[in-house]
Amino acid sequence: MKQIKVLNPALYNKKSAVLVLHHVPEGLIKAPGVLTIGTIMPLHEADAEHGCTKYIDTVLLQYMYAIVYAVEKINNDSEILPGITLGYTIYDSCQKDTIAIARALNFIKIRDDPQNVTDANDDAVGTALCDHCDVVGVIGEMFSHISVQISHILQLLQIPQVSPFSTSDVLSDKSEFPYFMRTVPADTNQVAAMVSLINRFGWSYVSMLYVEGSYGENAARLFQLLVSKNNGLCIGLYRKLSLRKAGGTESEYDLVVDELLQHMNAKVVVLFLYQSQLSLLMKSVQRANITNHFIWILSDDSAYEPFTGYEDVMDGAIIVGLWTPLVDPELESWWQNRTLEDSENNRWIRESWEQAHNCSFTLDTCRVDETLTHRPLKRGVYHVTNAVYSFAYALDAVVRDHCVSVSGLMLRRCVTGPRLLAYLKNVSFESYPGHVIRFDENGNISPRYIILHFIRDDNASHRIVDVGTWESSKLVINETLLSWMRATGESPESVCSRPCPVRHYRIQLKQSCCWKCQPCRDNEYLINNATDCVPCSALYWPSERDAFLCEEIYLEYIRYSDMVAIAFSVVAACGIAAVAMVAAVFAKERKAQLIKACSKELSAVMLSGILLSFVLVLLMLAPPSAVTCTLMELGLPLSFTTIYAPLLIRTNRIYRIFTAGKNSNVRPPFVSSKSQLIFTFIITAIQLLSSIVTAIVVPPVPTKQQRSLSVPYVEMYCWLAPVELHSSAIFNLLLVVACTYYAVKTRKLPHNFNESRFIGMLVSAHGIGNFIQQKSKPKQKSKTTNIMQRFPSYTHVGKHMELMAAKLQDGYQSSRWRPSFKVAAKYEDGYQTSR
Repeated sequence: MKQIKVLNPALYNKKSAVLVLHHVPEGLIKAPGVLTIGTIMPLHEADAEHGCTKYIDTVLLQYMYAIVYAVEKINNDSEILPGITLGYTIYDSCQKDTIAIARALNFIKIRDDPQNVTDANDDAVGTALCDHCDVVGVIGEMFSHISVQISHILQLLQIPQVSPFSTSDVLSDKSEFPYFMRTVPADTNQVAAMVSLINRFGWSYVSMLYVEGSYGENAARLFQLLVSKNNGLCIGLYRKLSLRKAGGTESEYDLVVDELLQHMNAKVVVLFLYQSQLSLLMKSVQRANITNHFIWILSDDSAYEPFTGYEDVMDGAIIVGLWTPLVDPELESWWQNRTLEDSENNRWIRESWEQAHNCSFTLDTCRVDETLTHRPLKRGVYHVTNAVYSFAYALDAVVRDHCVSVSGLMLRRCVTGPRLLAYLKNVSFESYPGHVIRFDENGNISPRYIILHFIRDDNASHRIVDVGTWESSKLVINETLLSWMRATGESPESVCSRPCPVRHYRIQLKQSCCWKCQPCRDNEYLINNATDCVPCSALYWPSERDAFLCEEIYLEYIRYSDMVAIAFSVVAACGIAAVAMVAAVFAKERKAQLIKACSKELSAVMLSGILLSFVLVLLMLAPPSAVTCTLMELGLPLSFTTIYAPLLIRTNRIYRIFTAGKNSNVRPPFVSSKSQLIFTFIITAIQLLSSIVTAIVVPPVPTKQQRSLSVPYVEMYCWLAPVELHSSAIFNLLLVVACTYYAVKTRKLPHNFNESRFIGMLVSAHGIGNFIQQKSKPKQKSKTTNIMQRFPSYTHVGKHMELMAAKLQDGYQSSRWRPSFKVAAKYEDGYQTSR
C-alpha cells in the first residue's frame, strides 16, 4: 500500500507527533479489534483557544454511542466477519475544522525505513502513531465543510471515508474526493425537494438564508440554479450568515431580520443553517415581534432538533429532513440501559451526567446509585449505524475474497484502502424493511426525504408531525395536516406581484416574478404573455371573454322595430299616402281645367319621382347588401332626375311660350305634351343609363368603416364608385342650375305662371339640407349606423317633402289665379276654350 514518505523521520516520530498535537485534548473512546474503524465526529463545542469546552450536545452523544452499539452488534453476529473482532476509535472534533484535521493526522503511518518506498500494491505498512490509530476506514464528519478538510488528508492516506451526515454536493465530485462516500443523499436532492414543495403551493417569491461553508454555500448555489431554471420563481433576500460559533452578534442578526422585512412579500424563507445560527435568527425574529408571518423551510440539519424558546415564531415551519425509520427498539433499549459505570467507554456519558446534574465524579459529588435516564434516541442514529454496517459488509466481502487464510497483522495488511474502497462502492444491504443501502457512482445513496411540519396542537403545545415524503423527484404530501389548510382552507401567499387585472399588461422589474401592472387602452389587447398591449386592427375590438384576442365589432343595424326606423317609416308612409292622394285627385279630375293647366303628364312624372324617394327611405332602413346597394345606386339619382327633369322642361316651355307670344301668335315648336314627355324621358334615360353602366363596370359594395380605431363604432354603407357619384351629382346639378336659370327668366310672369319662387325655395331647401347633413354627422359614440350616412351623397327626404309642399302650393296658386283663355290655349296644347 502506498504510504506517505517522511523526509526526516527523526523529526516526525511517535514522540514528535504527540508534541505537534499536544494542544488538542485527548477526546476519544476506543475498543481494540483486529480491524479498527476510526470515527471523527463532533461532541463538545470548541472554545476560542481551539480547545474543547465541557459542554456536550446530548444529540451528538447519541450518534457517538450508536457507533459503539453497531460495532458490538456486528461482533456478536456470526454471519458478518466471523471470527474477526471489529474495533473502533472515536475522536471528538469539537465542531472545529482544525481539531478535526489534527484527529485525522493521527491515522498517519510512519515508515521505520524512509527509503523503503514501494508502489501502491505493496502490502507492507508503516507504524501507526498509536495502538488504536491503525484504522481501515473512517466514519465522519458530520459537517460538510469539515468533511471536505479531512477528506483530503484521508485521500492521501488511502483511507475510505463514509459520512452519515455531510450532504454538500461538492463531495460528490469523485475527481476531488475519490475516497469519500456517505449514507445520506446529496444536497442537490434536498434542494430539488424544497423547490418541488415551493411549486406545489404556488409560492413564487422566496428568500434564502444560508450558512457559510461548503454545506450552506453549495446548497444555496444549487437552489439558485434550480430557481433560474424555474420560470416564475425568484429569490428576494439572498443572504449568507457567519459560521462563527457565536454566529455573530445580536445586532447582526437584527439587521438580517430587517432585510427580511424589506422583502415582506417573500413570506417563505428557505434556511440552510446549523442549529446555532437558527437559534440566533429565531431569537432575533422574536425581538422584532414577528409571528405568523414567515413560513420557514428548514434543511435536514434542524429536522429533529427541538425549537425550545422560540416555538411561537417557528409555528408552521416545514422541515425537509432525511428520511429515517423509527429507532430500532433494540438500539433504544441498549441506550436506555447504559450505566454510569466508571469505564473508558462511559467517559462521555459520565461527563453528560455531570453537566446535567451540576456535579463531579472526581469530587464525589455525583451519586452513582441514581437511576440513569436518557433522552429517547433521535432518528438520525439510523444513518450512523448504516455507515458502520457499510464498512462491515465491505470488510466481510474483502476477507472472503482475498484474506481467507490470513489473520492478525497479516489480515490487516491484506485489507488495503483501495481494495476496501472498491468493495464499498458495490456494497448493498437492507437496513430497514424495504429500504436498501446502495451507493451510486458518486458515493451517494438514493434520495429519500421526509416532510415534517411544526404545528401547535389543540393543547396549545407544539409538536412535529409527518406530512409527506419526497422520493425519486415525486412529492407526496397530506395537505389536510398542514396548519394553514386547517385554519383557512388555502395555502398562504408568497408572491412578489399579484396577477394583473383583466386587460392590464406587466411592466417587468428586475426580478422575474416582480412587475407593475399598467392598463391597456380601450382598443388594445394583450400580447407576449401579457407583457405588452397593441391596438386591434380596423373593425375589431378587444374581446370581453379573452383579453388576448380581438373580436369583430358587432354591427347593430337599424331594425324596423327601432324608434328611429319607426319615425322614418311613418314619415315615408305619410309621404307615400300624400303622393297617392294627389295622384288620385289627378286621376279623378284629369279633365278639369286646373289639372290640364298644370301639365298633368309632367306632374305625373314628378309624382313618380317623389313616390320613388319615399320608397327609397324604407329601402335605406334595410342592412346594406349587394342588392340594396345596387337599387340605391340606381334609385337615388333617378328619383332626383325624375323630379328636376319635368320641372326643367315645364319652365323651359313656359319661358318659350311667353317669349314667343310677345313677338307673334305662332306657337313655338316642341311644346306639346308628347314632346315634353319625350324630352323628360330622354333626360331621365341619360341619368339611368349612366347609373346602369357604372353599376356594371364598378358595382357598389357593402363596406364597413371604422372612422376611429379608438372607438368601437363601425359604419356599414354602400360604397359607390366615385365616377358614379361625380357624374350623377354633376348631371343633377346642371338640372338645378338650369331650373334656377329659367326661374330667374320667368320671375316677371303673371302669378299664374310664375314658379320662380317655388323653384328657388326648392333649390334652397336642397342646399340647406345637404349643409345640415354634412354638419350633423355623429361623433362616433354610437354603434348604430346613421341612416343619413349610409348614402352620404344623396339625402333627399327633406328635399322631396319640400318639393311636395311646393307642388301642392303650386296647385293652390293655380286655383286662385286663372289665366285668360288665350294664354291658356297657348299654354295647354289642344285645350279648346270654347268648350
